[in-house]
Amino acid sequence: MLLAEAPSVGLALGVGISLLIVGLILFLPTIALGIAEYSTAAIARGLVTALILIPLFPVARGAVGTFSHAY
Repeated sequence: MLLAEAPSVGLALGVGISLLIVGLILFLPTIALGIAEYSTAAIARGLVTALILIPLFPVARGAVGTFSHAY
């Protein structure tokens, strides 16, 4: 049973790390605007980034669920 769970753990780690990298890339302009003290622009950019990232989380969970049931 433990060997059957190993691919899903690896897949979950891969999807999680890729989401973190994409999130960091999308949030870099927000961080730069915050450092430059453009707070209104930083908040607006953060909201846009959140609207981009929020739909990706269910997609990632679906990918992990689909591929973990294949084993």
